[in-house]
Amino acid sequence: MGAPGPRSEPIIRLSLYRAGWLAVIVPALVVLVGARTGSPLPPASTPPTFDATRAASLAHELADRFGDRSPGSPGDLDAAAFVRDRMNQTLGEANVVERRQTGLALDGSAAPLVNVVGIVTGRGRSRDALLLIAGRDAAPPGPALNDNASATGMLLELAEVLRNTTSEKSFIFASTDGSTSGAAGARELARHPPGGLRPVAAIVLRGVGGSGPVRLRLASDSRRFPASGLLQTISTTLRSELRGGTRSARLELPSVGEQLANLVVPTGGGEQAPLNAGGIAAVTIDGSTSRASSAGDSSLDEDRLGRIGDAVERVAYAFDSGPQPSSLGASYLVSSDRVLRGWTLQLLLLSLLIPPLVPAIDAITRASRRGAPLRAAVDQTLVHALGPAVALITIRLLGVVGLLPGRFDAPLIHGSDGGVSVWVIVLASMLGTLAFLLTRRRARLGGRRESDTASYLACLIALFLAALCALASSIYLLVLIVPALHLWLLVPRAARLGLGGRLAVIAAGWLGVAGLIGLLAGPAGFGGRAPAVFVRLLGDGTVPLGALAALSLLAGATLTLLRPGDGAAAAAARTVVT
Repeated sequence: MGAPGPRSEPIIRLSLYRAGWLAVIVPALVVLVGARTGSPLPPASTPPTFDATRAASLAHELADRFGDRSPGSPGDLDAAAFVRDRMNQTLGEANVVERRQTGLALDGSAAPLVNVVGIVTGRGRSRDALLLIAGRDAAPPGPALNDNASATGMLLELAEVLRNTTSEKSFIFASTDGSTSGAAGARELARHPPGGLRPVAAIVLRGVGGSGPVRLRLASDSRRFPASGLLQTISTTLRSELRGGTRSARLELPSVGEQLANLVVPTGGGEQAPLNAGGIAAVTIDGSTSRASSAGDSSLDEDRLGRIGDAVERVAYAFDSGPQPSSLGASYLVSSDRVLRGWTLQLLLLSLLIPPLVPAIDAITRASRRGAPLRAAVDQTLVHALGPAVALITIRLLGVVGLLPGRFDAPLIHGSDGGVSVWVIVLASMLGTLAFLLTRRRARLGGRRESDTASYLACLIALFLAALCALASSIYLLVLIVPALHLWLLVPRAARLGLGGRLAVIAAGWLGVAGLIGLLAGPAGFGGRAPAVFVRLLGDGTVPLGALAALSLLAGATLTLLRPGDGAAAAAARTVVT
């Protein structure tokens, strides 16, 4: 009786993949068990004295006298003088300063911008300060009564009531310019806060006299969100005040998708964004509608104005009498009043590498024992990644030299235009394609094509290298690579489904990138401009170099899988002889 022949078995043992999910259970439980409710500041006993009628009168005067307040316009500069005069009367000229800078007008040209800043200095020894901000400019043609004259009226009234308190900490009242052109005034304030004070928390006011839902905005120019204690204090106080209004108001938090998009690629948006990035915990109270036009913005809900004003005043008193707002971490996801802490989310993302890693190591070990040319196959996959890398580096270089606008350049990413010329895409694609063809030709001249099994395993190795590149920049960038790591374990088995099934599994590896663009389009509010916005984020460095390397490796592995003739996904890759 002859000796038994060699035994064949699947190259990927899915039983090991299923066993790897056991390592995900504990981090998933940690995320759930570790969810906390942010601790609000203890409420102060001082009752609010905010005068909604006076705030509404100031808002009407500003809107009536300076209808066109587009950034840098004569009306905008006259409005700054109006605010400065009112602050001088309330706080005294010695406590009011003007800060001028050159920013962007709405058409992208240079424009003079003016911040007007008033200070009520605390009587205690603390340098801590609460920053209250209202954007003064508005989209043309005006009068923009609610968005944002109402916030300016509220800011001036809050200065009036808070100057009469015996506060231990300081209050800063900032009428900022450029809120409609990239939050230029808030950005300047974040870089250069008033001397001698340390702003640790900020409340940004926008559209506070509207009758629609009230939204709290947390987005940041980085992955740093405001202290959860400040968010909880503001949301709890607002809910309490709005509950008794003549019109019921719904208080909305950012969707989990919007927050997740900001953790992966921070797009900012709103005057709180540069403050959060600069380490000042900031939340925007936003009752506005779309800022695309201010022509129909000509009425105020005085009851709503008064209730939000009372809430902000109560938060100011709580800040003055209490400790610094508690924090559950610089990054997190919040849903309702539950906070999923950043470190638990990062642990979960890391654990998702384990299920595909276990069968991949097993398959690579078995293939190495039978002498599969893995090193040569990996080199070939890296060569395939050079073309996509050239395309991405071209986009980055165009951003560096200013041919591709960044987040804070005109046209703004939160405006009406994506701002990416088709020639940028054409140039990057042409150079990337040329590099791919040249390297592919050289690889063909350099020697034989590697086996299907070795090429497939080289793709998995490239994906784990991509995961390491993403980790080098931010753990949250793993969402770009994790889908491919899991789904491409099915590539060998997909060969039995024919060409269509194999291509579908390969395409599914890009679900992370597609999902991110979907988050930008939907929850982040960019709509059809999301692909153009993503290109701009690639160019201006928001998507870091580690992510560019990860995307290049993902593209190189894809090209290897799609290679005509074998593609590392043909039937020969379904088994390995042991």
